[in-house]
Amino acid sequence: MELTSMQKDILLEIGNIGVGNSINSLSKIMNELVDLRLPDLKIIEKDEFVNNYGISSIIINSKIIGDLSGNLSFIFSKEEALKFIEIMTMVPIGSIKEINSMGQSALIELTNIICGSYLSAMSDFSQLELLPKPPEIMKFTDNSRISEFIGDNKGIELNTEFKIFNESLSSKMVLMINEKYMNMIIEIANEKLIEYSFKK
Repeated sequence: MELTSMQKDILLEIGNIGVGNSINSLSKIMNELVDLRLPDLKIIEKDEFVNNYGISSIIINSKIIGDLSGNLSFIFSKEEALKFIEIMTMVPIGSIKEINSMGQSALIELTNIICGSYLSAMSDFSQLELLPKPPEIMKFTDNSRISEFIGDNKGIELNTEFKIFNESLSSKMVLMINEKYMNMIIEIANEKLIEYSFKK
């Protein structure tokens, strides 16, 4: 399944509106202006997700309930996760070597704010009720467990770029829904594109 450039543009626009709405909350937490954007997205299949995000990745997941069911995951490499924790807990970069309970709480709070804002924007765009359940850190012992977690879902993978305290950080946000719901989102994007073309 591929997206056209115009479908990508409209889904990126909605995504950037969503994460943009989270900037004030993130800036207050970090006591520093946060720059956050989604520069690109693509559709990914189960195998690509498993290959890209193995058991070494930090995956924090919110289940989606409402008119559409699925998962919204925020994914970090361990190195990037440690940087986020150091910035959020205001300790020097490079001083934290492992993720403790305080670090987990910081990552969950970050995920809760951004994913909640993203789903709110997607809900406004699609006119579907999309509600996030509280995020939790997923612990997988092997790739087969990740495959079970994904099931038959497809993913919209969004590159996520931050700039905080002159530090550049990145992560991935992946909306995982089944093919029926994916087609529904794409069809809504097509309808919006038709609306925009008539307004021009």
